[in-house]
Amino acid sequence: MIHAWPPRPSRSKLEAYEKLRRARRTPRESFSSVVRRARWDGAGATGPEVLASLDALVTEHPEVLLSDEALSAIEARAPFGRVAGLRLLTY
Repeated sequence: MIHAWPPRPSRSKLEAYEKLRRARRTPRESFSSVVRRARWDGAGATGPEVLASLDALVTEHPEVLLSDEALSAIEARAPFGRVAGLRLLTY
């Protein structure tokens, strides 16, 4: 008589199961619901990537920057004056 064991799930399948299990909002939420609300657009940008994109934007479209006069006018209209600790990035 031959005894056959059921195949063991692969490590990647177990990891996928654990990720789905942890992503559930409630223990009764189905894995299908978890997948439907998942976002697949990749990881967010890092700080250096954001700064590089900003540099590229300013280089290609300098008009996106506010003039010193516009910044002064905005600051003058601020209800409580200058915000402590706030630094404006200038190029």
